[in-house]
Amino acid sequence: MTDWRKISVSPEYASPNVGAPCQPCQPEKDQTCLSRLSRCAEDPNSPGPPVGDDPATWKDAFEERGAIREVDGLYPRAEAEVLAFGELVNQWHFQKAVIVDGECAGCRRRMMPGDDSLRLADGADVHFGCVREYGLRWRKNASDALTAARLTIPEGWTI
Repeated sequence: MTDWRKISVSPEYASPNVGAPCQPCQPEKDQTCLSRLSRCAEDPNSPGPPVGDDPATWKDAFEERGAIREVDGLYPRAEAEVLAFGELVNQWHFQKAVIVDGECAGCRRRMMPGDDSLRLADGADVHFGCVREYGLRWRKNASDALTAARLTIPEGWTI
């Protein structure tokens, strides 16, 4: 596992505004941030998403991600927990989602040629009108699963 304390003081990750308060990363506005994120993503020692069904692994990941956002990102603890929980919801979904080929993931009807639809990042096909329904369902399923793994939904997190 990468020691985030070492990364935070490494010159290659140093802020160009040394001494200025750290701001949460906004890759869409900051190319330096984008290159820093891509280096982190390529680091084979960086902590990956939790894998498996062990509740302790998911709980540890939640605590770690919340702490990093609070300390390095300067988020208030409550907001850091909401962001960490949302990240784990996404990771759970990408690991556990069951996608049925040829079926709309929202309404669960068969996709027909000519249907107005799109393929999402998780591989699911959805009709344009079903995107919201699908998103609400998988986020609820993932949050229920994380709750069953003994994580507490942070106050302020919404599906």
